[in-house]
Amino acid sequence: MKKNILLMIIIIVLVGALSFYAGMNYGKVQKSNFAKNGNFQVDRNFLSNQNENMKKMSQGGGFINGSILSKDDKSITVKLNNGGSKIVFFGDSTQIMKSTTGTPADINIDTNVMVQGISNSDGSITAKNIQIR
Repeated sequence: MKKNILLMIIIIVLVGALSFYAGMNYGKVQKSNFAKNGNFQVDRNFLSNQNENMKKMSQGGGFINGSILSKDDKSITVKLNNGGSKIVFFGDSTQIMKSTTGTPADINIDTNVMVQGISNSDGSITAKNIQIR
């Protein structure tokens, strides 16, 4: 009788372990099929890059106000309200805005601007847009 009970316990444990293993494999296959069918796919590099850009912009270095101290073809130096200054780089994709869309020719010394962009490791900013105030 004890042998029968022990045998039943072993069978129950084996059936449980095999069921768990089969369920785990089934779940992996379903997850793989879900992604392959295009129902839900995440580009982790895109999310990582977006998160990094948002992090840089939200740390205060990517958003400044002040007046222009100097200007060349690809950058301006902005005098900050706290007395400091920041170098701001801009390019062809940088939006320069005023009452109407502006151009780099509209950025002049002593013009008040608001800059939004991404902080660079050297403390400068690469502008996403420059608003003439």
